[in-house]
Amino acid sequence: MYNCSPQDFLTQKLATQTASITKYQFKQQTVWIKKASERHSIWLYRIFGIAAKLLRLQALTPVPNLGGQQSIRTEIHRLQALRQQGINVPELLAYNNQGLMIADVGNAEVPSEQLESALKNSASAEDCLHLYKRIVDELHAIHQKEAWLSEAFLRNMVLDKNKHIVFLDFESDPGQYMNQQLCFARDWLCLIFSASIYLKSHDILEQGSSYLYSTVQQESKQTQNAVLSTTKLFHWLNKLPLNKLGKDGYRLTAVLTLLAYLKALM
Repeated sequence: MYNCSPQDFLTQKLATQTASITKYQFKQQTVWIKKASERHSIWLYRIFGIAAKLLRLQALTPVPNLGGQQSIRTEIHRLQALRQQGINVPELLAYNNQGLMIADVGNAEVPSEQLESALKNSASAEDCLHLYKRIVDELHAIHQKEAWLSEAFLRNMVLDKNKHIVFLDFESDPGQYMNQQLCFARDWLCLIFSASIYLKSHDILEQGSSYLYSTVQQESKQTQNAVLSTTKLFHWLNKLPLNKLGKDGYRLTAVLTLLAYLKALM
């Protein structure tokens, strides 16, 4: 089996794979095979879509992940397109209508590391801020190439064997539902929602928000306004007893604090 082509290996593994994504060894290389899974329920997306429309916050409009073969086709297309634009994404080794195979971005000596873990476990506040600024710079560089991600959460970013930032998970395409500038704003909002808790834990929320603000200011007015307008959405949440919500409350408090810093800079 291991002397077969990547395409044959993918076909053979998909026939027995039950999980949506599984790691394998193929010709001394670590690979990941993603299989078409059941379609995600869309009723929740519709509810949040209505809320975003009522609040006039288009960048928060949920982007459906339809699952199945459609999500596989979307990810194949996005991986190919982003790679052509010079964006750091995993190498697509093989694909068909039922799934795809990508190369792992680490190796035995230097395994890949999720950015979420890297920020959380930073040795110092200085290290955390430095890494966060790298992420902000990378995201801005992607926008300069007129490209955007699918869900720019930290869980979808990893450091590869050379410590370069690589972006993952492209089962959906915001560009099918909103214009380019709102796609850019959505990237920034995903980063804010996922990174704020780690900036807070290292006591660098003010520095992080200041750097983010100066970077977003380099983008279009529409993107800037879409990002900064979210300060209105969460204003009323400050009145809630967030300290009673455990880790979720702590995370939300971090987001609100960062948004407050952004609002003060406006």
